[in-house]
Amino acid sequence: MWKTPAVTALLAASLWASAAAQDAKTVVEDATLAIGAAGLRSIVYSGAAANGNFGQSRTISFGLASTTIRNYTRAIDFEQPASRAIGDTMPPPPRGGPPPQPGTYDQIIMPANTAWAQQLQIWVTPWGFLKGAAAHAATLRSQKIGDIKYKVVTWSPEQKAPS
Repeated sequence: MWKTPAVTALLAASLWASAAAQDAKTVVEDATLAIGAAGLRSIVYSGAAANGNFGQSRTISFGLASTTIRNYTRAIDFEQPASRAIGDTMPPPPRGGPPPQPGTYDQIIMPANTAWAQQLQIWVTPWGFLKGAAAHAATLRSQKIGDIKYKVVTWSPEQKAPS
């Protein structure tokens, strides 16, 4: 049987003081209002990014090689859910070889038959987490880390079993 990983987040302690007996729905609604995401259906953001090249480090103690992505732009439609990210890439220079050629980063995440790892890129954004929690029967529990009490919201998106 295929089990879907849950998405979990700790919400700030300031929300903890807002009401003693809140449920997950209330916490998610309060956080959505606090970040100005009420009624948000999609978002576009841009900047610089990097894509880690796992297994490409020269030694275990050397930093992870990464491909720089300039002019990075991601558009997310939370109603589908779907996403597209584009940008200009520049791979890291190889040792002793010719300089790498620039390329194009183009990632499309569609709702049908998309791997969980790609969908996760939508759900781990602050807006995506709250949209998903509101739509997928989130649960709430309290947790103390150090001397700070947090509310922990967890939810699981719909996921098809791999074929």
